[in-house]
Amino acid sequence: MALHWVVRLKGPLSKDYVRAETQNLTTEGFYCFSPERFKLGERLECVIDLPSSPASSDCQTLHGRVTVLRVRRVPERFRHCLPA
Repeated sequence: MALHWVVRLKGPLSKDYVRAETQNLTTEGFYCFSPERFKLGERLECVIDLPSSPASSDCQTLHGRVTVLRVRRVPERFRHCLPA
């Protein structure tokens, strides 16, 4: 499903979260572009803000841990298009 929700990711040695946006989401996980490179198999802290409804700015926050299952390099010329 093509849901574009904000996701924040943080590696085990990182101080701050990296903001990304989901490109698609399933019951098995999500796919997103991140401005930071993560390693295949790396475990990350994850925070997703789920909108309560399309017309509301309220949201529910989901905290969890995720494992990086796929890594794809994006050509430098497209990096400006990634969510910041």
